[in-house]
Amino acid sequence: MLTTIFKPFLIHHLRICKLSKCTLARWEPNLELLVPHRCTKWGLLYQKIQLVAGLLYTVGITLKISLGQDSVAEKSQGLVFLMALLVTILARWYWPIDGVLSEPCRMLNAFFKFENMLIRENRSRQPGARDRCMLAFMNLLETTVVLIPLIVVAIQLHNPCALPFLGSISPYCDKWVWNPPPWWVHVLMMSAEFWIWLHYVYEGSFYIIYAFMVAIVCMLDYLEYFEKMVQEMLKLGEDPTTEIHISKVLHSYRCLRLVEKTLNHALKGQLVPAMIGGVPQIQVFSMFVCIKLYSQIPMPGFLIFPLLLVDATVTNLVIETLAAKVNTNSTIILSDLNCGLSNSFRRKASIRKELASCTAVKIQFGQNFVGKGTPLVIENFCFNQTVSLLLMNGRSGG
Repeated sequence: MLTTIFKPFLIHHLRICKLSKCTLARWEPNLELLVPHRCTKWGLLYQKIQLVAGLLYTVGITLKISLGQDSVAEKSQGLVFLMALLVTILARWYWPIDGVLSEPCRMLNAFFKFENMLIRENRSRQPGARDRCMLAFMNLLETTVVLIPLIVVAIQLHNPCALPFLGSISPYCDKWVWNPPPWWVHVLMMSAEFWIWLHYVYEGSFYIIYAFMVAIVCMLDYLEYFEKMVQEMLKLGEDPTTEIHISKVLHSYRCLRLVEKTLNHALKGQLVPAMIGGVPQIQVFSMFVCIKLYSQIPMPGFLIFPLLLVDATVTNLVIETLAAKVNTNSTIILSDLNCGLSNSFRRKASIRKELASCTAVKIQFGQNFVGKGTPLVIENFCFNQTVSLLLMNGRSGG
């Protein structure tokens, strides 16, 4: 769970993010919670400049890709980076206020508090296969996050006019021909490019990894704990203490529902739209680049495209499947609980009312939620769009 398995990664990530001047919370070991990172007036201004600079950069390269005369292949290469930047910008976009935690950080604190109660009652739990797989995927994401700013610089050095970077929208790139500026101007452009990609990708990935992916895995861990409580209670049968155990189980589930409400409130603004809407586009365009442009993009710049393809595919197929299992598992557990108690406590109106008020937990986006068919719908969309791009590129002779 979050406090026992993923906390070391979270603390390490926060320490790295401190290099960009207090854009995130800090870990307080005495409280075992995330607390606001106190910033000066200039620190808050620096954070706001980061957000505005990333927004202006995104608008500029979006206009270049949409209005430029580049080929479909070149635009697809640029769109991979543009969609990756848009996803991290959406995940990162929390306007800084001194002394106030962002919604995802407050949600993580709710998880820490809830787990402290669980650990006191169940200290023997060991990491499962799902937790270990999530740790492995986190290491892959961390590798991608570190490589993206470096590969952006490598691509710029090889082809300064490559989409969607600053060189392509600068006056020094005329009809795809690079007219070298003074060396200090080129160094300044490269430094600005590296700075924007580094702080957006690394800090945006913090919310994506811990407030979305890890939170979903933790919800499944909590449901396993709740299922164990239900099974132990049903084994008691007509034991005189059964009613006490029922009250404890229902109280635990109500706490779990509060955690779920906190999670959905933190995700619904930016994170879930970014993951449901942006990550499939990354898979589409990175798959197209890997199939069609593998011979046109030199190493090491090409490495980022298969890496992003793997990350996006795992997110769309595996993470979304885990998000769907949150609703599926909770529905099954509540059904088992209802069937197990229907005979023994038929006359207990209070218990029937409490059971009726216990609805299944779910990961929401807008008015909908991630269901069993959502991952397959996303993958079907990705493959259809990739085939359409390949056909379009074949007709145009690109």
